[in-house]
Amino acid sequence: PPHGPFCRQFQTVAETVSDTDAVVLCTDWDEYKQLDWMTIKRLMKQPYILDGRNMVDKGKVEALGFHYTGIANY
Repeated sequence: PPHGPFCRQFQTVAETVSDTDAVVLCTDWDEYKQLDWMTIKRLMKQPYILDGRNMVDKGKVEALGFHYTGIANY
């Protein structure tokens, strides 16, 4: 695999988050700012978000039932 044996690349957000325990955001690209968090939550095993850029609206995702942690220092 191009990213090593322990890293997989997916084509869609739904495929990426399906059966996961957490979403880890490490970039603040515009396409990630428009995610459908309710759909994402339904696809996940556990609703955790670790936001490395503090770009997600904490109040919005917590109201949807996510556990949110923002860790950016800027």
